[in-house]
Amino acid sequence: GALYLGKEELESYARAFGFNLPINFEISLSPSQTVITDEPYQWAEIASGFNRQTKMSPIHGALIAATIINGGKLIEPTIVDRIAGEDGAELYRSQPATITQAFAPDTSNALHEMMKATTRSGTMRRAVRRFRRDKIISRLEIGGKTGTINNKSDDVKYDWFVGYAQDKDGDGKIILSVLVAHQKYIGIRATQYAIMAFKQYFKKQFARMDNPVSSHPG
Repeated sequence: GALYLGKEELESYARAFGFNLPINFEISLSPSQTVITDEPYQWAEIASGFNRQTKMSPIHGALIAATIINGGKLIEPTIVDRIAGEDGAELYRSQPATITQAFAPDTSNALHEMMKATTRSGTMRRAVRRFRRDKIISRLEIGGKTGTINNKSDDVKYDWFVGYAQDKDGDGKIILSVLVAHQKYIGIRATQYAIMAFKQYFKKQFARMDNPVSSHPG
């Protein structure tokens, strides 16, 4: 951050990823904030993530993770994707707008590999390793970014995961953001909650794929 990026580059990417910008959403969502000063040491803190000036909502974390799946586009979140009538006909489908083009589409491949490295040899490897023979998790490609930081009084430890899981052999995918606040004792970690959520989501999806309803002529 201090030696290679500098203030202008950090500010440019902060804007590209939606910091200090309003995000349109059905529920009121405070803008995520970052402040970049003229101090090179602060640029290093900002780039590494270890500072208490940058603030980000879990929803914004999920949007940033989704840029990798969306070819570098930061897309507005929405609660309702589609509405169908009793006959199955589509009555409504949301058309989320692109907030920014955070990076070039070709960059997605490199970020994919970095996010997957977190599960193979990084900070999420233990959580994934426990489920390497699980019949659901073993069918998924999982990538993510973890993070921890204490609050100012050091009595709360914030534990983050943002990332994705996708079917190795199909089109199914989900983006997830998990934030856990631990106090005196460390409980279930954000990565463990992420694995639980991935398993629950794909359990239902794989069940529909593996056991399709067949129709027979009457």
